[in-house]
Amino acid sequence: EASILLSLQEDGRGGIICNVQLDENKKPLLALVKTNNYNEAIHIVLVGCGQSYIDSRYESETKDNKRISGLAKSWKRLKCKYIHDIPNLPELMDLDDDGTPSQVRICPRVKELVDKLTVASNALPSQDTRPGLLVFFPGIPGCGKSSLCGNSNIQEVLTKKCSKIWNSRNNNLASIETPFKDRQIIVFEGDKIEGKYWPHILKRRLEQSSSVTITDKNSTPNAWDIIKEVSEKSKAVPLPILPDATALSTTM
Repeated sequence: EASILLSLQEDGRGGIICNVQLDENKKPLLALVKTNNYNEAIHIVLVGCGQSYIDSRYESETKDNKRISGLAKSWKRLKCKYIHDIPNLPELMDLDDDGTPSQVRICPRVKELVDKLTVASNALPSQDTRPGLLVFFPGIPGCGKSSLCGNSNIQEVLTKKCSKIWNSRNNNLASIETPFKDRQIIVFEGDKIEGKYWPHILKRRLEQSSSVTITDKNSTPNAWDIIKEVSEKSKAVPLPILPDATALSTTM
């Protein structure tokens, strides 16, 4: 799943091509299709999955024939944007004498398929590819982290603060628009995230890479490498929040 999200980071309208044989382990790919998160962006191309072609490769009524036929039918029942079916492999490829595919034949069927996939790709909504912000708290407990993250006005406070810093660095030029105007600010409480925390943050940041992500969790030094990795992969600027002397004087 992360591979699909990463593929969108380059130009906002990327994609990924997966190849699987019917008799291979396809559980990860099937799990991705069955999540229903990307159904409108997934096209399945079935090549050589027609019953007549399967019968030509496996003797009828044998276990292998029944197994491969059942797997082909299960793929055809999956819910996705569209299933492109090229029933017979010879329609797409030249075969050697032993039936092994040798090279793809550029035939009208192939051109039609490529054209359909191109149109479908261009129709996908463009993603916001602006870099975002990853706010984290180096592991100093008792410094008001949860109070700050739980503030109902956190979006307003952060927007004003970041805009003030941005404007001061750009000499308050009105022609330079603050990059924080249309950002979505998302707070992730450590105690409410099921499973591993930072992989979840990476996934959510890849889905909304331009957002300001606030991690309500004590980020001890052993987490800094993964914070660096999350920031690099999701195009985020890591921003540590450190308490000043006043906060430390009343909590330590």
